[in-house]
Amino acid sequence: MVAVVVTLGMIIFKVYDPNQKKDEHKTELIGIVLMVFSLIGEGLLPDFQAVIKQNFKPVPTVLLVFVNKWTFFVTVAFSIVTGHFL
Repeated sequence: MVAVVVTLGMIIFKVYDPNQKKDEHKTELIGIVLMVFSLIGEGLLPDFQAVIKQNFKPVPTVLLVFVNKWTFFVTVAFSIVTGHFL
């Protein structure tokens, strides 16, 4: 629930910025989508890790490696899809 509320707040703040002039940069849809996934991940990951820690008792560095591995894969995939990989 916290992740949803924070994500909606960030989207509203970014899309409806009253200080932004009309001829300045526009918010792109892909940026909003990335922000939504990022904030929801930030909200859900600690709870998911708590369950994993309780059930499997892994070493903390193992959790860090797996999070970084999946973040790397998502980042590379996104950069390829958007044409910014090279």
